Amino acid sequence: MAQALLGPSFRVTKERGHLMPERGIAPFVRATVHPTAVLRADEGDRAAVYAEFVADLKVVGEHLHRSARRLLQGASSR
Repeated sequence: MAQALLGPSFRVTKERGHLMPERGIAPFVRATVHPTAVLRADEGDRAAVYAEFVADLKVVGEHLHRSARRLLQGASSR
């Protein structure tokens, strides 16, 4: 799925953790694993895979929060 949106050279293992600039589909893109990767991970690795996945989501949430705040500040100054 990611390659269909981001191109054939995209690799989540290489791009994960980076906030990528606009690529024609969204203002920004953050690559992460599919949630089922947590379930498929070996039992000994599952907690770490889950923690990395949650960390990716937190970064996106923080970025969205900052972006929304900037938009609201810009709208209130008009």
